[in-house]
Amino acid sequence: LSPAGFEALLQYLSASFARDQDGAPRALGPGLYGQSQFYAATERYHLFRTCNVWTARALRAAGIPITPSLTITTDALFNSLADHGQVVRGAAAELP
Repeated sequence: LSPAGFEALLQYLSASFARDQDGAPRALGPGLYGQSQFYAATERYHLFRTCNVWTARALRAAGIPITPSLTITTDALFNSLADHGQVVRGAAAELP
């Protein structure tokens, strides 16, 4: 990503958090891995707005020419990204 694209990505991510009255992201509880956490979001999840579509929208905001509506599944997301750089896949067990 370019520096401007990275900044746009950070802005997209920040805007996706629902916030409390003090402006802090609203934590919902423990996540699935290690010390991860779930947070409230500004959007709702549904069949056509999956985490993969959200990821594609974030990357599009960063300047990657990707079509989020075509990335409902993980495979579709990674296939869409294959022409835009090197796709690195890692198992969740590898996360710290």
